[in-house]
Amino acid sequence: MGHPARITIIKYLFENHQATNDTFQSITTLAKSTISKHIKELVFADLVVSDYREFEGHYYLKKHAGNLIEMLVQEINL
Repeated sequence: MGHPARITIIKYLFENHQATNDTFQSITTLAKSTISKHIKELVFADLVVSDYREFEGHYYLKKHAGNLIEMLVQEINL
């Protein structure tokens, strides 16, 4: 899970609550297929949920993943 692209995706979802593949393309230099591969890994890890509307995937951080990130940030800042 420590791949820089996945960390970027998780960080963006944590801060912005939702995104699409186009969003991730605009904040990285990765191809759409590469982004999809990383999102698939995050979905498999039960950190991200996808919702397909109007032929476009919308991605959200799962609540328990957001809670875990908040706890980690608090620990780091102590």
